[in-house]
Amino acid sequence: MESSQPKPPSVYTSRYRAASPQLRPMELKSIHHPLPDILQAHKESFIEKAKTVLEHYGLVGGDDTTVDLLYRRGCSVGNRGDVTTVYITTPWKKETSDLWPRAVEDIKTHVDGVIQGRDGIYLHVEMMAPERFLRKYMGPATGRRPTEDEWHSITAMVQEILDSHEATKDHDLTIGLFRLGYSQKMEENPIIIYISLSYESDETR
Repeated sequence: MESSQPKPPSVYTSRYRAASPQLRPMELKSIHHPLPDILQAHKESFIEKAKTVLEHYGLVGGDDTTVDLLYRRGCSVGNRGDVTTVYITTPWKKETSDLWPRAVEDIKTHVDGVIQGRDGIYLHVEMMAPERFLRKYMGPATGRRPTEDEWHSITAMVQEILDSHEATKDHDLTIGLFRLGYSQKMEENPIIIYISLSYESDETR
């Protein structure tokens, strides 16, 4: 009888993120607590394997790419707790975005093969682009602003779109007009329609 092949790990993605076996809600903080002995023993080999996979898929961005094995702490309601994680940060490029889940799957498959059968030992893999953790600056939408009638039409259109998707229906908290970007000079940041959603909204695609 032929042995069955292990089932590939589940990988979930959203803009600027990919993770396995789940995409935990933001916010997450990196915590450097002592690791279980088996993970500490394999820490360097796991990091090197992750780097090799990233190089294979062309996802290395020089000094902007980092890999570590640590705890990721959930900071939102319903997402508390520290989870051991191979945590990767690397630049996002639209032309390579489809490679992110493949890289995460390869890394997760490797680490699972090493720790398989170890009771109570599990490891997440999370890859994130700087856009998800760099500081952003938000301010009033100075300059030409829509009239009251224009803004009513805009918000109605946005609400209709949000209500048409299960992940966002009944989960929107705020729809506003702001300047938002990475520059401390607020006038350099673009004017955007800002939508905040509750943590119950599923950001995976």
